[in-house]
Amino acid sequence: QRPRHSLGSGDSRRLSSGLGLMAVAVLSSAASAQEQPREPAPPVGPELLTLEECVVLALRHNSAVALEVGRLHEGQADLRVAESALYPRISANLSYSQLDPDRLSPSGASLPGITQFTGETLATIRLRQLVIDGRSWPGRAASMLGVDVQAANVLGSKAEVVYSVTVAYTRLLEAGNLVKVAEEALRRQVGFEELTAVYFKADKISRLDNLKAESQRMDAERLLVAARENETLAQVLLRRTIGVALDRPVRTIDELQRTLQAPPLEADVLASAMKNNPQLARLVTQERQAEQARNAAWGEHLPELSVQASYGVRHRDVGGAAGEYYFGLFLEVPIFAGLSVDGQVNRMEARHEQVEAARDAFEAQLHVDVREALTGWRIALASAQFATKAVQVNREALDAAKTYFESGKATALDILTSQTELVRAEAAYVQALGDVAIARAKLTRITGGVMPTRVEGSR
Repeated sequence: QRPRHSLGSGDSRRLSSGLGLMAVAVLSSAASAQEQPREPAPPVGPELLTLEECVVLALRHNSAVALEVGRLHEGQADLRVAESALYPRISANLSYSQLDPDRLSPSGASLPGITQFTGETLATIRLRQLVIDGRSWPGRAASMLGVDVQAANVLGSKAEVVYSVTVAYTRLLEAGNLVKVAEEALRRQVGFEELTAVYFKADKISRLDNLKAESQRMDAERLLVAARENETLAQVLLRRTIGVALDRPVRTIDELQRTLQAPPLEADVLASAMKNNPQLARLVTQERQAEQARNAAWGEHLPELSVQASYGVRHRDVGGAAGEYYFGLFLEVPIFAGLSVDGQVNRMEARHEQVEAARDAFEAQLHVDVREALTGWRIALASAQFATKAVQVNREALDAAKTYFESGKATALDILTSQTELVRAEAAYVQALGDVAIARAKLTRITGGVMPTRVEGSR
């Protein structure tokens, strides 16, 4: 669980200098590559990445996505196998036989005046085309739906990766902004400590006020150290989410979205989720696939009609060669094949019932997930709006406390308290912005990437 008072990343000047170093490194390496090939220099500085680049890297290296893609290829191969039963079957046969020349004589001796063939060669080519079958067509439909199921699994796996990367990237952005908050808080504490030292030498305040300012400055230093450590941890978590081992620290180029937007209407979100959620689409397709598989299993009871044709050349050592052919319709009617067919049908019916129950449960959970995500968005939005006002109020309070302190109408404790409240408000504002971004990402995952445009409060 993320510490609520964690602080995190470098300021914009450090980011700009990092970009400059990367640009110089790229240009210098390109120029040297034109001169002569050599080993690249070890990387220096942070790895500057946008959210889109992190998503691309994660999708490229994530093992779960690779696993689902492999299963999709397997499903496509199964479809080709199922379709092969509907294609014509062509086969060729070549045979040679040697016969007994006295096979017609009851005494085993050759009959006078009768010459029999003793060697026979036969070359044939056969064609078989299925016309009506109760198994192949439903089996093909089930395999096609199986491909759709795996495609939905790939989309769902990618959506999970995008969500995980977005959360990790947002937390790193949040950590970077909290580092800035901690640095600014330390700067204010150092300035106030220096001011109290001057006032103490001028006998305007007591030693206690100076010691309180020093203690507050030390606490600000501690918070800054914690903030930078949390930023480092957020970098590690992002690298792990991306799935690649980066030698350099990760720095974010994007910024937290500070334009606050109300969440979309719950009815629109639910409709979009029911239509575009990849997991729900997978369950619906699995239900249809189980139905077709049941039909294919029951099709074992149906007759099979096929067209078969053959043409061959038969050669005998007596009588020479002659062509022969046949063509006809063949009907095969199953009468009894044991209980295996009924068992397979029952198994497919049970599978259909299981998938149907899973779909109903997921739809019910989807309503809860949508409401939970919207509730999180509303809470984060309200927290951000409250924190925005709190930052403004506490800045004005700090300015007023400084004015009163310089005129002797306020104590150092008033300023220290105002500074502490300002830091809390600034940190709460940054965390609320991060929570809004994560709530939006969660809702995007639920809706399959299709976010409704109408928002709450609009007409």
